[in-house]
Amino acid sequence: MQQRDTTLDACRGLAMMYIVCVIHVAYWLYPVAEPLKSALLFEMPAMFFIAGAAQSLRGSRPVPYRAYVCGRFRRVLLPFFLFLPVLFAWVVFVGLVEPQGSPFHIDVRSFTLAEALKVLLTCGSGKIPFYQYTWFISCYFVLMCLFPLQARLSRRVGRGAYVAACLALAAMGSWLLPDFHQKYWVMNLLVYNFFFFVGYLYYRRASFRSVLAVAVVSVSLTVAGFLSGAAIPMQGHKFPADMLFVVFGLAWLSVLGLALWRVKLPCRGLVSLWNVRGYTIFLYQVFGAYAVCRISAPWLGGLPSPALRFAVVALLAFAVNTLLSYLAFAWERWAASRLVRG
Repeated sequence: MQQRDTTLDACRGLAMMYIVCVIHVAYWLYPVAEPLKSALLFEMPAMFFIAGAAQSLRGSRPVPYRAYVCGRFRRVLLPFFLFLPVLFAWVVFVGLVEPQGSPFHIDVRSFTLAEALKVLLTCGSGKIPFYQYTWFISCYFVLMCLFPLQARLSRRVGRGAYVAACLALAAMGSWLLPDFHQKYWVMNLLVYNFFFFVGYLYYRRASFRSVLAVAVVSVSLTVAGFLSGAAIPMQGHKFPADMLFVVFGLAWLSVLGLALWRVKLPCRGLVSLWNVRGYTIFLYQVFGAYAVCRISAPWLGGLPSPALRFAVVALLAFAVNTLLSYLAFAWERWAASRLVRG
């Protein structure tokens, strides 16, 4: 039996903490100034790299493709669909208790069939506070469904050639796709597929010199982008993703790879909890964000410095989402078991 890679598990748990308690605090709850706000935005390249690396550690026993896709559905889409009734109940609740004029008020009557369909298709909704993060789900699910086919192809052509082809496709899409909405969805798939296969093909297999070379080139280009202002705001290069975002993601991944070279991280305690429940916490974080705002609004402004205020909000987000996970994870397990038995 293959021993678990605790470093990868720890990185997954820490990455989920970083997304919910740093990135979404900085972008939703207590904005930080540029260029720091842009420099922090490496969470999704890291998540897809980790997802690809995790696939590289799985056994090679073949699984029928239909069974594989069904398994991905149960792991990725089923929890999302179990989350939706809770979300809609919360939307109705907030619509009733939050007065008009409140930044958290939701006008339930303004929801159209098209708006509901957007939510069902993981596109989020601008009418629900803090609810624009679910694009990750469909992107991840599609890439996971394509993974067995791509893995077979990568073994035929070689890992270097395949990663280069993924990068070339991302570059072509970035330059050739004119329409914003088309570019948004296609570039998500192309760019994050590149990071996924970098993790799948190179995790624990790249030499120190090659990672160092990637770091020198990508960090130099990223620093030049920040100094010139071209990389600020990075959010504009993430949505839709472009080649500057690819270079930025490679810079962070290579630097983190060098920092963790030969390091074996333990995965225990709260890090383990966020590793195991990370996807559930990611789904239900909209409720945590609302609770943090409601808890901190009366007294946060009285704290003496912006750095302290950010730290307090981040710690509060961590505590609230950790506690919320006990309810959300229990509901998810119970509902999923009932559906499977039914």
